Amino acid sequence: MKISLRQSGRAQIAKLSGEVGLEEGAELQTRLLAAIDKDTPHLILELSDLAFIGSPGLSALLASRATARELGGSIQIVSPSEQIGGLLKVTQIDPLIRVHQNLESAIQATIDRPK
Repeated sequence: MKISLRQSGRAQIAKLSGEVGLEEGAELQTRLLAAIDKDTPHLILELSDLAFIGSPGLSALLASRATARELGGSIQIVSPSEQIGGLLKVTQIDPLIRVHQNLESAIQATIDRPK
């Protein structure tokens, strides 16, 4: 698993690549939670290069969502593969974390949210 972070306004954009399995789930959660704070309460997860995410990774997404919401922020997902998009639907995460087809749409969603 590889995570690269960059800031855009009040959001952190995390590009994930590789696989998030049992061993990587805790690291993912630690890194995502560290990226969310009062100045950047929004997290955008760019998943086009993510090949696999297991239940520990999904738990990390939900923990990050809870932290972002506590700070008045949100989590957005961008460009998941068909497999990961299907997993988000089956696990009923997609109603909780909005999925976008492109980064611009996700960034706009964080701008349109009230502070």
